[in-house]
Order: sequence, then structure tokens, then C-alpha cells
Amino acid sequence: MLCFRLFNETEPAKPLADAVLQLREGKASNDFYDVAPLSFRQIPNAPFAYWVSERIRQLFKALPLYEADGRTVRQGLATADDFRFVRASWEVEVDSDVRMSWPPFAKGGAYSLYYADVFLVVNWSNAGLEIKNNYNEKGTLRSNVWMLGETEKVNFYKPGITWPLRAFRFCPQAMPAGCVFSVRGYSAQAAKDDLPVLFGLVSGQVFDALFKLMLGRMGYPEFIVGVFQLLPVPSSIPKTTRRALEKKVVNAWSTKRRTDTATLTSHAFHIPALAPGRSIKQQ
Repeated sequence: MLCFRLFNETEPAKPLADAVLQLREGKASNDFYDVAPLSFRQIPNAPFAYWVSERIRQLFKALPLYEADGRTVRQGLATADDFRFVRASWEVEVDSDVRMSWPPFAKGGAYSLYYADVFLVVNWSNAGLEIKNNYNEKGTLRSNVWMLGETEKVNFYKPGITWPLRAFRFCPQAMPAGCVFSVRGYSAQAAKDDLPVLFGLVSGQVFDALFKLMLGRMGYPEFIVGVFQLLPVPSSIPKTTRRALEKKVVNAWSTKRRTDTATLTSHAFHIPALAPGRSIKQQ
């Protein structure tokens, strides 16, 4: 199969004719790709990814999928009435019993790689009893609680990775333990020892490119659960590489969080930015 990639051309007719002419003369342009159609089947759902190399397509066969070996990617809770069931964390009393009934609610948000404060809380008292009994006038349950299987319920409160549904690039953020995640702020989880290194891997440009390859869209796609589950990850990583990657992830998270220590409404708040005695390192 002969393919020409001319997305950047406003009038592709002449560039296409020129590329065909060059090919006839044995001078293939940089926008020309010769791909065997069966090669697309190496990628789950066989997206028409002709512009990547054969080696990239083979990764989906050579490496295990993220959704394997105890790793999970899940969609979370849709309350169907956020005005009733969701609050900002500073709207709820600072009391241990109240906090248990109103756990942090990871719900996507703005682009912020590595770190974002989980500033929302959700009414999950009695395991979400009110949400589970919120019916419309036809007697139909409003929320998606009935769609959440036992696996999703168990994964609430566990640490993991969350991300905004739509952004110009995949933007994973650390999700601390104790959170409920939402239908717009998904969650990827793994064994405790593997989570930091996996966080580093999925934060990189390579994972972002593979994600967009599967989605078939480069600009502001929706980074959905079903595709994340099918993306490849290395089966084994050398110890030295793991330690180096984990250290970089922790440093990146810490640096990003440090700016939030001066934000009054953040859980990371420590002291105002212009407070006397606040050092540059504290900021």
C-alpha cells in the first residue's frame, strides 16, 4: 500500500502530483510511506497508522498491554447531580468523620502534568447510599453506580494515576490514596512497587504518541479508558533504569507541587508566597 501524508498542505493536489512524479523517478519524498496492509493488524483495532515505522507497530505484539499482570484502567463515578453531591474541599467541615463521608473526588480538570491538587470531594457516606438511591421521575437510577462492577468499587481509595479526559497531550497526575475517581477523571492503577515507574513511563512523549496513534487523532483527543488498556508497556525494566526513572518522577511531582504550597485553597498550602521568611526553596 502506497501512502502520502499531506495533512499540512492547504492545497494537496499539486504536492501529491509532485510526490507521485518523484516516486516514478525513484526519488521518494519524506511524505511517502510503503506499508503492507496486514501490518496494521499488529495494533489493536487496526488503526490506519501508516506514518509510523514497522518497529513501532510491532511493539503492540512484542510488549504486554497495560491491562495485564494486575494493572487496571477504569472509568469511575458519575453522580448525575454534581450540584447536589460534589463540593469543594473547603466547603466541608474539617472533621475526620465528615472527611470519611466526603472523600477527595478526582474529576479531571486543567492540564497539569505530574501533579494537580484533588480539591473536590464527593458525598460517599454509607458507600454512596444517597447517590445509589437518586432516581428520576421514571424510576431510573440517575448515576452510573449500577455500571460499576466490583473491581471498580474495590479500586476506589487506592493510589494511582488520573488524568483530564481531553488535552493537547496525555497528562497523567498522581492520585493519592483515599480518592474516589470519576467518569471524567479516570484512574490507572498497579502494584505499589510498580506504580512510580509506570507513572514515569506514561508521562513521556512516547506513550503520548502511542496513545494518539491508537486514537487516530493528534490534536486534543479524548484519552479514554478502553484505549489506555490496550497500550503496550515494557515487561521488565533494569533496576538502575527503574531507580533513575522513579527519582525523576518524584522530583517532577515535588517541583510541581511546590508552587501549590502558596495556594490558600490547596491541600499543599503551607505559607503565602510573600510571607516574611519564606525562602525561594520553599516556593
